[in-house]
Amino acid sequence: MNGQWMGAYKGIAHDGTLLVNIDERRSHFEGTAYFRPNNKEVPGSRVNFRTLDKEKEFKFLTSNFAAIDPLTGNDTSFDAVKQFYPKGFSVASEIEVAGRWDKSHLEFGWQSEGGLSGSADLPQSRASEPSELQAQSLGWKEFKAYVADLAGTRHLFRGQSEPQRLRTKFHRSGRADLRRFTSDDIQVLHRRLSVRTKHIFDLNKGEENGAFFNLVGCP
Repeated sequence: MNGQWMGAYKGIAHDGTLLVNIDERRSHFEGTAYFRPNNKEVPGSRVNFRTLDKEKEFKFLTSNFAAIDPLTGNDTSFDAVKQFYPKGFSVASEIEVAGRWDKSHLEFGWQSEGGLSGSADLPQSRASEPSELQAQSLGWKEFKAYVADLAGTRHLFRGQSEPQRLRTKFHRSGRADLRRFTSDDIQVLHRRLSVRTKHIFDLNKGEENGAFFNLVGCP
């Protein structure tokens, strides 16, 4: 079940695009789901969850969710985004989720105490599969000659020894949930490094947070 799952969802109130990032833990799975409604009068949302075990069929409750700020893309409270949605919207206090998964599909539905419901059947990301692009093996001199004839800043290049799809080291390690990485892993790393560095990085300040990520070589 671990990995990235992406596709469309359908609901009573709205439909849209759904991205689910799941990490495998010792006795269960946990992750984060991001809902992006097609209806621009409804805020996007983030839902955190954990399963009870690693069975192919699952059922659980979650109340850990937040709105997505349409200006920054960051998590925030639903009260903080009301100004952007004058027609209003309803927010559940708890969601029940039930579904099943196999190697290629994650299928589930959800229902809130207010009667809102929805469902999704998501294919797993193919990012771990070999790239379908035809790669070229070039020396540095040949590469510079090749890119010199390309227009402006329209292209990005990345050299690698194998024909892999473009991914971060984080995702190549088998992890998927970046939110857990920043909320858990980075906090542990910050505590352990703070006793070794002359400067104490304040992760609540954008510049220092970025400097800390650069220091530890985060993806």
